[in-house]
Amino acid sequence: MEKYEGKLVVPGVAAGTVFVYSKQKPDIRQQDGQDKAEEMRRFQNAKVRAVEQLNLLYEKVSEEIDQDTAAIFEVQAMILEDEDYNDAVIQLIQEQGKRAEYAVALTGDMFSGFFTGMKDEYFRTKSIDIMDVTERLEHILTGKEKQQAPENEPVILVAEDMAPSELIQIEREKLLGLVTRFGSANSHTAMIARVLELPMMIQTRIKKNWHGEEAILDCEEECLYLRPDDEVKEMALKKIRDSQKLIRTMKGKATLTQEGKSVPLYSWIQDKADISRAGRFEGEGVALFRNWYAPFTEVCLYEAYKNLMGTRARRKLIIGEDGGEESKERLKIQMKAALKVSAYGACSLGFYHVATISRLDVVKGLIKETKEELESERIPFKDIPTGILIETAGAGMISDILADNVDFIGVFLKELTENMLAVHLTDQEYPEDTEGFYPSVMRLLMLICGNTKKAGATFILCGKIRRDGTLIRELITAGIDGICVPDSQILSLRECISML
Repeated sequence: MEKYEGKLVVPGVAAGTVFVYSKQKPDIRQQDGQDKAEEMRRFQNAKVRAVEQLNLLYEKVSEEIDQDTAAIFEVQAMILEDEDYNDAVIQLIQEQGKRAEYAVALTGDMFSGFFTGMKDEYFRTKSIDIMDVTERLEHILTGKEKQQAPENEPVILVAEDMAPSELIQIEREKLLGLVTRFGSANSHTAMIARVLELPMMIQTRIKKNWHGEEAILDCEEECLYLRPDDEVKEMALKKIRDSQKLIRTMKGKATLTQEGKSVPLYSWIQDKADISRAGRFEGEGVALFRNWYAPFTEVCLYEAYKNLMGTRARRKLIIGEDGGEESKERLKIQMKAALKVSAYGACSLGFYHVATISRLDVVKGLIKETKEELESERIPFKDIPTGILIETAGAGMISDILADNVDFIGVFLKELTENMLAVHLTDQEYPEDTEGFYPSVMRLLMLICGNTKKAGATFILCGKIRRDGTLIRELITAGIDGICVPDSQILSLRECISML
């Protein structure tokens, strides 16, 4: 048996045969074109064909999944019309006399490399879309088939990387799980895997000779077992059985302790894929919806918030806004979209990166300005609750003062733990150590919770929580008003709370 580690993207356990996905990349050599006009014609025709293919993908995904996910291919079609991208290809053809496929390949490498080097993860993931579009053009220009897919039994798909268009064209019934060497948890491929509820792990050192081998993919443990022994097989089967049991016994139930105390569980919206899945395990609402959304405009944010309010998880929506160093106009865009959508249901507005009273005063002043603008424009909105989301020990130490000025306080557990301990925690280390939950963090959490409740405000904890620790019991005793976790944790956490 061999064990390979990776990084969790989508939780789940899968048992089956490995299918190593090898991209059929065409052989594109540096060579000059024979006729510049002909190469330009080939490039333009390839663009038309690529847009047709992307439109078909958009229609397929809109029909089978949802329009938010399908928008991935709308974005890719926009790349084909990007002026800078096109100018770079045209320059290589007309000024340097290169063949169309070589000009496309070189341009794709250049633009993808540019975005890969950026600090912002959204822009880094954009490089994958650029290469996906570029490879599509290359295959059209060379007449080579791009797609390779399993044909018979369902498999654990293993690849160096996987473009969103490649994943979406493989039938879900043929996939048990996905493991890649490269990729990001916030990529469009990861987004599709979440929609499909396909267990996925990235950053795994894969090998081509795995093809056809028996394997167990355990994303919770962030491991891939090759040629697993009987003990690992039994462990995997037990996890699969337990997961099925949780769905049967906990889905749709209220989250109550044995004494009947309600502890609402909220879904954490991490990307577009989570919008369509929100409420599938019937938690008590949604919080937290952080602003990963792009393009970052009032219209796009408003539509995203409004769509989420229309799901089964509409009972409570806390929209996390950045109270940090962003410009006031950017912050007001978020506030305006949130206030406008308040007319459609119960929601709250929370701000992170607020660690001082002066910063809180700035945020409250912007809220007042935004409301006045909406009133002048005669746009309806409700006077929704506002609060802050604590990430630092400094904010926690003045939580008594902060709590007197807000309607609720939330805590980002992982960020607060890392800040207090001056460490970076992986999911496997977080949030417990060998002695249980970190005592210093526990003390601060109890202080924040106590200060919040004393001020008459609501206290919510946000983050992944292991169900076998002391944290949940202590927080319930302290009077916590809700817990926000990734959707996949709701049922297991509900089961844990039901036994307290």
